[in-house]
Amino acid sequence: MITSKVAIGLNHPLYPWQNPRCVQMIKSENPPILNGVVLVASGAIGAGMFSLPIVSAGMWFGWTVVCLGLVWLVNYLATLLLLESNLLYRAGASFDTLVGDSLGRRWNSVNNLAIAFVMYILLYAYFSAGGSIVAQTLGSLTKTHTPIPQNVSGLFFGLVIALLVWSGATAVSRICSILLAAMVVTFLLSTSGLLLHIEISNLVAQSNSKSPLFHYAWAALPYFITAFACSGLVPSLVKYYGHEPAKIRLCLLYGTLASFVIYLLWVTAVFGSVSRSENAPVIAAGGNMGQLVALLQEGSGDRSMHLMLNLFSNFAITTSFLSIGLGLFDYLADRFHLGDDKHGRTKTALLTFLPPAILSFMFPDGFILAIGYAGLVVLFSFFVVPV
Repeated sequence: MITSKVAIGLNHPLYPWQNPRCVQMIKSENPPILNGVVLVASGAIGAGMFSLPIVSAGMWFGWTVVCLGLVWLVNYLATLLLLESNLLYRAGASFDTLVGDSLGRRWNSVNNLAIAFVMYILLYAYFSAGGSIVAQTLGSLTKTHTPIPQNVSGLFFGLVIALLVWSGATAVSRICSILLAAMVVTFLLSTSGLLLHIEISNLVAQSNSKSPLFHYAWAALPYFITAFACSGLVPSLVKYYGHEPAKIRLCLLYGTLASFVIYLLWVTAVFGSVSRSENAPVIAAGGNMGQLVALLQEGSGDRSMHLMLNLFSNFAITTSFLSIGLGLFDYLADRFHLGDDKHGRTKTALLTFLPPAILSFMFPDGFILAIGYAGLVVLFSFFVVPV
């Protein structure tokens, strides 16, 4: 059955690689590989990286590096499998088309529900993290405890994001481009400051637990999977480059490797700056973004690095929040056939942001838990389904 569908697809006149004019148009544009590398890396890197040092605290540095490397490799292979399927369809064919045509309607329905769940649970995580980082930033700048509760600051932060998403994809795209560049700069400045003051003894610290350290890896793997989840960008890369598997493969390789290197630098900077005993209270308090940033700032008296950490964390959460918010907004608008006028976009915005906003108001410290649930579902959609 699959063979017959593939045979039909390869000879379909609408598919651009069968049309000489379309092939010539795609090749004449010839976008550089760097563009795709940036797209893949930016699709993976975001606020979720703040969860990595928290969930890896049990196995600490050595096993964290090993697990990051293994998850990177499996994720890269999964993207190649998805690319292999995607190349049998027209440029621009969505994940929905690939799964529905090759695996059937039931698999497609389950996968669509899984992707919607991931986007909703990540929005809840970003509401939670946004409230935490806003409260922490205000406290860091004013040197006083902010009177605004975390769940309330999360709602205000989410309202700003919702208004930007409501205004349209163009505004979000421009803002994300600026924020992404700013995030890279502040990450390099803040991480380099931490790396200059790391202690090797912190990196090689052992646990007092009788259990082997690698046992803690099972709890951390869902978070690592979420951190590398960029398979959803494969259809976009095929649409952007056309049917050029060599180029797209390099984009996926270098983009995911860039993510791996950045995560490696981040966990090295955190674990080298913070001892196991100092990390324990952060985990006990829920391990939200603001708590981790506050801990890193306590270990350094450099005011400029404090500022860079605040800026980096705010840029990271805003970029991730906008990206996931826009993705879910467009998905729901298409799924429920909501209009693109003010009335229709308002209904879509309410449907997108109201459920996670209510959940974050009731449970404001769910950042770590939500990322973990997202990882379990991402494992199905972006690792199992491509296979």
